[in-house]
Amino acid sequence: MEQTRQVRFDREKLEYLRIAKGLTVDAIVDKSGKPPIGNGVDYLDRRTVIGALNGEPKTLDKALWIARTFGYDDPIPLLLSDDVPLIGPPSTWNGPATFLAKINEWNVEAVIEPLVQTANGLKYEVCKLSHQYLPDRFARGKCFDVSGLSTRERARIAEFFHRHPEVCTRLVGKKHVARNLTATMDPTGQFWWCLDEWQDGETLAMRLDHGPLTTNEASAVMRQVGIGLQSLHSQEIIRRDLSPRHILLTSPNEEVVLNDFEMAKLLDGSPTVSPSKKWPDDEYRAPEVRPRGPVDVRTDIYSWGRNLIQAVTGVLPARGNEATAFKEIRFPPRLLQLVLACVRIAPSDRPSDFDVVLKGISNWK
Repeated sequence: MEQTRQVRFDREKLEYLRIAKGLTVDAIVDKSGKPPIGNGVDYLDRRTVIGALNGEPKTLDKALWIARTFGYDDPIPLLLSDDVPLIGPPSTWNGPATFLAKINEWNVEAVIEPLVQTANGLKYEVCKLSHQYLPDRFARGKCFDVSGLSTRERARIAEFFHRHPEVCTRLVGKKHVARNLTATMDPTGQFWWCLDEWQDGETLAMRLDHGPLTTNEASAVMRQVGIGLQSLHSQEIIRRDLSPRHILLTSPNEEVVLNDFEMAKLLDGSPTVSPSKKWPDDEYRAPEVRPRGPVDVRTDIYSWGRNLIQAVTGVLPARGNEATAFKEIRFPPRLLQLVLACVRIAPSDRPSDFDVVLKGISNWK
């Protein structure tokens, strides 16, 4: 894919480096050779090099290779500061994904999920990353775009960025919960990255695009989701925001991994990450979830029930009409009573905790 996005080098920095390294234009061209990054950049000619030295805009792939001829792994330190925000998130790079050489020790390989918006309005996309020095190690990275936020706004929502790593740290060793590796700002200062251990597989949302789960699949998946949520509750954490895209089905064993805990509620008095005005509509989220509203384990039981209904029937009915989704399928009556109790509007009408729920589905096969 041809690169179209362009950035400019800082002329003074580039000229200083050229003189310090004793490089002529021809020497830079010769040193560039044939870059191993593909996408139409076979070499740097004199016109390209002279243009870069004079501050002319260059495409991202050419900018990367020019920087490498000067001994830099990525061009960020050599660009005009005004042009750094033009780089954009990984999905906008048009290839190669190696434009930014690394996020700490991690290379961006590909964007695997499109742009997602969180309940408090922040946007992120999910990428696969590889370790720079350990070739068999990979990570699932969320790239949050903070380029439009002021320093004050970033400070105000700092707790949001720290919430997922904090939850993962409290749940180290627990089954069915993501394992966080690191969280950091990228070299441009425009994006916040949160990296988890990579797991091959697909989200429940992706799976449901092809139809409902079988009885055996649904019972196994929803039991593991319940165990994962039970682990959160044991540490006084309420998930609040659970949908099929937050549930990873790993391959080949289809073990469930819950992730994306940025909106989780910590009941120990930690600062809130809730939106200051209103939570956006979400058909999986319990109706009592609102700014500074009281939540407890029954909030997650509601989301669990809504996810189960879609997993079993392939549809997500309107709130209060869940029973209609089961009219065309065979489903154990006693289990149906439990599921419908989980999605009642009033929290007091739902099961009290996941001990009750897991016991109720123990014989579901």
